[in-house]
Amino acid sequence: THNALILIAIVGFTLLASLGIAHVMQGGNIPNQAPSESDSTTIEKLPEFSFVGMNGKDYASSDFKGKVILINFWASWCLPCVEEFPKLIDLAATFPDDVVLIAVSSDIQQNRITKFINDLKSKSGYDLNQDNIIVTWDKDKSITFHTFHTLNLPETILVSPDGKMVQKIVGANWDFETVENDVKNLIR
Repeated sequence: THNALILIAIVGFTLLASLGIAHVMQGGNIPNQAPSESDSTTIEKLPEFSFVGMNGKDYASSDFKGKVILINFWASWCLPCVEEFPKLIDLAATFPDDVVLIAVSSDIQQNRITKFINDLKSKSGYDLNQDNIIVTWDKDKSITFHTFHTLNLPETILVSPDGKMVQKIVGANWDFETVENDVKNLIR
């Protein structure tokens, strides 16, 4: 069983690496950060996408116009993702009327997400049953890979209330206060 898990991990990382190489070879780029707000001619608009939350509700990206959106790409097997998740919940809780966290999981099995959510609540007291925190399972990875071309986990995209992707945070090593100030500036 242990060898099978290692083989699955190797195949998964190889697939991710080959997708990234193919994307770059086809002329794509993988920026670490979207252009600044001042360079409005190059800021990308949030693509339209729809999904079903773990709560069973249907959503579309257009449902959140007028709010700051944090789109987080994560998985329960990703240790940096697990470490980062409480910071994202805290950000959403700080601005419950102005910020929506959409947590897009790349887990292979949906029950892993459920277990993660239950463990987070029982061990740390974090309750994800909030209107501005939506967890979704990207079963076929269409949102993660095809819509956003995300290859690294965790990755978070900060979207302005007018639907522009203004910042991409790759990795979990970010400063809460800095991102909190970025969010405050977008709310104003």
